[in-house]
Amino acid sequence: LKSVVMVLRTAFLAAALVRGTVFSSTQSNYVVRLDFDGAHAEEEVAQHFVEKEMVMGGDRKFKCVIPRRGGSLPTTNQVVPARSHTAYLLDGKVAPLQHGKCIEFQKDYWSYEVCFRSKITQFRRGSTAKFSLGEYNASVHDKLYSNGTFVQTYEGGTDGRRVEVVFLCGKWKPRQIRVTEPTQLSYVITFHYPGACDWSRDGHGFATTARTEATKEEVIPVSALLEPLRDNCLNRTEGWWTYQYCFPHTLRQFHVAGSGAIEEPVHVLGTSVGRDVVSKVDFKLKSEPPLPSMEITKTKGPAAAGRARRVHRILQHQLGHGSHCDETSAPRSSMIIFECPEAWADPDMQMPQITSIAETTLCQYEIVISTTLVCSHPKLIPRIPRAPETIRCTEA
Repeated sequence: LKSVVMVLRTAFLAAALVRGTVFSSTQSNYVVRLDFDGAHAEEEVAQHFVEKEMVMGGDRKFKCVIPRRGGSLPTTNQVVPARSHTAYLLDGKVAPLQHGKCIEFQKDYWSYEVCFRSKITQFRRGSTAKFSLGEYNASVHDKLYSNGTFVQTYEGGTDGRRVEVVFLCGKWKPRQIRVTEPTQLSYVITFHYPGACDWSRDGHGFATTARTEATKEEVIPVSALLEPLRDNCLNRTEGWWTYQYCFPHTLRQFHVAGSGAIEEPVHVLGTSVGRDVVSKVDFKLKSEPPLPSMEITKTKGPAAAGRARRVHRILQHQLGHGSHCDETSAPRSSMIIFECPEAWADPDMQMPQITSIAETTLCQYEIVISTTLVCSHPKLIPRIPRAPETIRCTEA
């Protein structure tokens, strides 16, 4: 027997097998290759690996070379990720549009139903006229351009009809969808969509604004990604209290009676539109507030300790001017956090949803909302899972 191969989680490896300090990451897998009759090239070890001693099988000692932090293995049989970085980003951009979501709109004589990454139908209301414009062709890879624009292809429609769906940077405006037929039975449908923006790094960190593709002059904030949340308040009940977040302006706390009615008092935990207005059980705003500025950052603070370790960034927004807090003699305030969850690609995961609420200090709150809407930002999507790397060991 000359070699044995084992697959181990890094954290287990560090805790149980390695003598000395070895970096660990819950995001990495390692293949441990035990070689009973081999040697390492010294130059390769020095350049790409850290050398450590391991004990296995009771008292059998091995000298092992472990990949340097952030390094890659120069071996010809290295396992590489099955999915490319570009494909991963594209899936993130499309995630808010998928999971059975369809958009219906009318242009002149015809109406259209677009079911993203599924099918497109053209029909006339009040008539039997109906045509398939094509089904999503997964074999024709979506195209992603450096400015954030991406294109999908739908083929095999009635009489050979086909469609290219083009997504350009802009605010989400379903009423401004454009449909053209540049050649007979070949269509182009153009959407303006913030997920198609170039959110490149700016001089002060990760970009929280982008210029629209239509005019190059209009600047939209990163909070435009969350526009579909408007007019749809999210609720979560914990014990006696129900918490309600209404994008982008208010977080409230109240008790819901057995009849389903909201009981007074209503506590405002943070708002940007006026405490007296939103403290009413059924409030109505005279006008919709504008999209706020938001910050991209990593989670910090006491509430983070109780959750699983996050390895990607989140989008956050501070709301103040809440109800008076007797304990602090100051208004209540809240930090609203939006995250792309680790399981963002799971079609059975219900989103958006409030996943946690914590009172980090007296009358100051933190609420976490999981939503695929932010997965289209390249700095907010979780890192692509890493492929296994090899730890090679020879018996000492």
